[in-house]
Formats: sequence, C-alpha cells, structure tokens
Amino acid sequence: MKSFGSNKGDYQKSMQKLLDVKADILCEGHFGVFQPAEEIYKYIKGYMDSNR
Repeated sequence: MKSFGSNKGDYQKSMQKLLDVKADILCEGHFGVFQPAEEIYKYIKGYMDSNR
C-alpha cells in the first residue's frame, strides 16, 4: 500500500481493541453484519494483516 493516510501503529492498536472485546456480532458500516465471533475475528484480522 503506497499511502495509508493514518498512523499504522494506532490503527493496529484500535483493531486489537476490537478483537479484545470478543463480540459475537459486528455491524460494519460499509459491509454489513458479521457473526458469530469467529467470523468477526477473521474479518478484523484480515484488515490488520493487510495494513501492516
């Protein structure tokens, strides 16, 4: 990714906080509703891994 447009360290910390909640439902503004917890983990972790 050429330009992230944000602080990647802060981004990773924020995403980790979302994972730490261990929610069983995520209502994501652009891509819909995710559930159960395993699908939420995969969704968030995928973004974290692609934005390192």
